Amino acid sequence: MGRATKDDGEAAINTALDQQRTTAGIELNEILDSNRYLQLLEHLHHDAAAPPFTLNLSTKSDNRTPLVIDDAILVLPSLVRSQWKALHRKVRKAGAHPSAKELHQIRIASKQLRYAAEAATPVIGKDARRMAKGAERLQTILGEHHDAISAEDWLAHSIPRSEEVANFAAGEMSAKQQKIQQDMIRQWHKAWTKLYRKKVLRWLG
Repeated sequence: MGRATKDDGEAAINTALDQQRTTAGIELNEILDSNRYLQLLEHLHHDAAAPPFTLNLSTKSDNRTPLVIDDAILVLPSLVRSQWKALHRKVRKAGAHPSAKELHQIRIASKQLRYAAEAATPVIGKDARRMAKGAERLQTILGEHHDAISAEDWLAHSIPRSEEVANFAAGEMSAKQQKIQQDMIRQWHKAWTKLYRKKVLRWLG
């Protein structure tokens, strides 16, 4: 019997990963076939076709009164500004050396800001588009950081300790994930600073 190699270790890791992927795929298909998911799709389709821009002012569900709203160009900046403030608070609270958990929360807030700015882009134009792009960049960097942490954690807990060759390969892979984390930590603050520029924020008022 030949001596175990690095390829053997990586093969063992891939086998463990394939087994988990298969199980997760089965669980996902069960959810997608569930009545709950189909009802969700039905609600989304209905609201997309007829957005609920009305307000029920009586106890009768069929008596709906149209809302009187300002022009979108006046309303959208304040709506996006609330998402911006939420992101800014998280960054400020995290300080100069944020934890992995804090960076994950900043990523979530940057994603929410991105979606808000993208929704405002057709009305606001290039200023909203610039903010959406900056938020997307921040989200991407912190997403890669979070993925690397998850990968390292999986490698640490999903490989049987009896698999010596697999553990050696997992150690090498973990080192690569740690390097990715360090690289993303160096990049995220630069992306945040770029997003924080006045010309990106000026339309928020």
